[in-house]
Amino acid sequence: MKNIKMTAIHHAETVPYSSNIHTALAVLAKTDLWRYSYAPPLHRLLWRAGIQVPPPHLATIVSNVCLFSPWLCIVWGTFTWYAFFSSSGVPLIFFVVVALFTGVACGFGLAILYQESSRKRGLPVWADIKWIAHQRVLNDLQDGLATHPELTLDR
Repeated sequence: MKNIKMTAIHHAETVPYSSNIHTALAVLAKTDLWRYSYAPPLHRLLWRAGIQVPPPHLATIVSNVCLFSPWLCIVWGTFTWYAFFSSSGVPLIFFVVVALFTGVACGFGLAILYQESSRKRGLPVWADIKWIAHQRVLNDLQDGLATHPELTLDR
């Protein structure tokens, strides 16, 4: 049975990232949050592209700022440039600095809101979600061995 336990531990360390995401979404679905709040379109797009980011309520403030700020800079900057500033004669460098400042400030504000929402609801941190997913894999392996004793490696 020792070999089986070592295999199970090794397998739990290599749990696919999608298992972690599914576990996190299952935990978040039990809250009063809207699905678009705990799995926003940006995150779903990144997950489909294979980019590994935790849901915003479970991520750290720093990772949320680093994820949201560039997108907000680009979207806000592009929109306001074409809507207001392109024909006003504002120097482009000034506008880029304002767009960067606005994106980082809004990204930081959004990260604080997600962190506060997570704290208020008593949600686990991302490392705890990964541990829960690993425990699920171990339980599935143990259940499989209990129902199929022929799979044991001790002979």
